[in-house]
Amino acid sequence: MLDGDLKEITDWWDRMSSVEEVDYDDEYVNRQLRWREILRNLKGIKTILDVGGATGVFSIPLAKAGFKVTHLDISDKMLKTAKNKADKLGINNITFIKGDASDLNMFKDGEFDLVLNQDGPISFSGVKASKVIGESCRVTKKRLIVSVSNKACMTATWLNYSMKTLKDMSPSVVEMMDNGMWEMDKYHNGEDLCTINELKAFSCNELKDELEKNGMKVSAVRSIGSLTHMYLIHLYRQHSANEVKKMMDKLSKKEEFIELCERYDIEVMPDGPGSFRRAGIIGVCEKIS
Repeated sequence: MLDGDLKEITDWWDRMSSVEEVDYDDEYVNRQLRWREILRNLKGIKTILDVGGATGVFSIPLAKAGFKVTHLDISDKMLKTAKNKADKLGINNITFIKGDASDLNMFKDGEFDLVLNQDGPISFSGVKASKVIGESCRVTKKRLIVSVSNKACMTATWLNYSMKTLKDMSPSVVEMMDNGMWEMDKYHNGEDLCTINELKAFSCNELKDELEKNGMKVSAVRSIGSLTHMYLIHLYRQHSANEVKKMMDKLSKKEEFIELCERYDIEVMPDGPGSFRRAGIIGVCEKIS
């Protein structure tokens, strides 16, 4: 039986299941950039664990491609949606498990060739974020790809929440910049600022340190999607929300634009704010034997 806090988290993710695959602003670009990293790291891979696999955006195509995939999520509704999609496609080399990303004790050390832990499982675990990273590092045999909330983006986001709600700068803004941490219960008006109970954001160096202390050799840690974040600032100054959506939908489907976004992250702003939406830092690493 779930304790009160875990049930509240589960209920929150259940509610998110209906919009998990609805792309706002630059979410589609962010996903394509993550796909690029995944596809570059599939050599020698047979088994994959997708931690926080949600509705199967990554796990199902990987299973369809022939990999043996384990899809883990804390939300019943996310799991149901993903399983229904797999069943309709006749995919049977994927296993669905309900579980908490901070406790993967159902898996052995080094059980999977590749572990994916993207977007929510790490950063939305708040104070347990380090433990979630540690568990993902433990169960991978070869490689790990993670994405986390970007402190550069989240500090500005919390400032916006604060000024919009309180008309003043909340102490939570400084806390986000100093420690990348949001804990709703620490602030008497916390529920007015944000509906998320806890969040842990990182800088690139902080994520690199976390991975290395868990026995991983880091090949890349950088912001992801900074170009679209910067571009959206211009778009929203000049166009309505509906116009922005149409423009981004059209532009984000161009492969040359995705290529440009990746180059921008690598060559121009490796420590940038990352995407306006979704996790803004990606990390790629290998297990040290």
